Amino acid sequence: LVDAGLQGVMMAHIRYTAVDQEIASLSGYWMRTALREELGFQGAIFSDDLSMEGAAVGGSIADRAATALEGGADMVLLCNDRPSAGPLLDTLNGYSNPAAQGRLAAMRPDRDKYAAAAYGTPEWQQMVNEVKAIGQPAEFKLDG
Repeated sequence: LVDAGLQGVMMAHIRYTAVDQEIASLSGYWMRTALREELGFQGAIFSDDLSMEGAAVGGSIADRAATALEGGADMVLLCNDRPSAGPLLDTLNGYSNPAAQGRLAAMRPDRDKYAAAAYGTPEWQQMVNEVKAIGQPAEFKLDG
């Protein structure tokens, strides 16, 4: 699937102790070494839902997110723990990873526009600026 152009994968909260003691969804070995280096995967890596019991070994939601991002995830998912969403967003405030933003933008329908920009070129910088503009948070109000 990697050779066929797979654009995204979601890691699972599963542990293969013969290879790595960390669960795959938080593991630099599985995300960086196995996927990126050994398999040559260039697409986006998503964590599994960090609120799941299988991820609890990673500590708090904020710790889980930090470990997943440090391990190589491009996007962390928090699906079933609404009270943790605000604190998690506060923890991630200011976090930036242009490579991850580029991989996520490449999943868009107009991805050819982004994929054609070589790293460090003016076109690449324009893409980074566009991704940053897209990433500006919209006003969000809960009505109770």
